[in-house]
Amino acid sequence: MDNYFDILTEFRACNNSLSNFQRELEVAKLDHLAPDIGKSISINDHAYFCLFFFQLEIHIKSSFTALCRHRLKMTEGPDHVAWATIAQRKPDIIGMAEILLAKKPELIALLKRLYKDRNAIAHEGQVALSFQITSAMEDIELIAFEIERLPDLEAAP
Repeated sequence: MDNYFDILTEFRACNNSLSNFQRELEVAKLDHLAPDIGKSISINDHAYFCLFFFQLEIHIKSSFTALCRHRLKMTEGPDHVAWATIAQRKPDIIGMAEILLAKKPELIALLKRLYKDRNAIAHEGQVALSFQITSAMEDIELIAFEIERLPDLEAAP
């Protein structure tokens, strides 16, 4: 997640600016303009969420590739053939995560929910009203952290 913290810094700066502007409108008794700012905040949240999720996707793909490379070096016979087949077939992002996080079904469920939100934003331009970017960012960070802790990835060159 090479660019994650740069994106996070920009998100916070943009979000703070929008929030400050919204407060200034309220103080200036221009509340009737505040819904437009609220919409801008929501659009900003959705856009940055997609950027954060894309960073997670890149992390999952590179970790999956590293795991396959490591396992291909470390296995022989039927296990080697199995890993060669997995690497060649290149599962989708959920499939890659399921292989990486095989013993963490709660994280897979979390990723599936995030993926659903990402698709709703990217393809439909909307997301459930319960969507909270701070919660989504924490979930993305948790998944990325757990992937980084995988023993085979720590051993990979």
